[in-house]
Amino acid sequence: MKRALPIIAGLGAAAVLAVGLLAGGVIPVPGQDAAPHPPCADLPSLTEVDDALAQNPGLVEEIEGVGPSVSVEVGEPCDDRPSAALI
Repeated sequence: MKRALPIIAGLGAAAVLAVGLLAGGVIPVPGQDAAPHPPCADLPSLTEVDDALAQNPGLVEEIEGVGPSVSVEVGEPCDDRPSAALI
């Protein structure tokens, strides 16, 4: 019984830690978007995003100049509104 108590306590602590990591978004939950974004109805159209990026090439270069792993990309995160875009 003395050996079972530390094992049970360790398993309990691991379960609490796992729940905390899931709730905090550290561990992704299947079925959720990898990155949160505004509601799809609030996103601009792909054309609007492309136009804004074309009108502001210096801003894109400035953002990407932050570091080698930083990039600016256009995504279409909404299955129900494929014309909605996100930078």
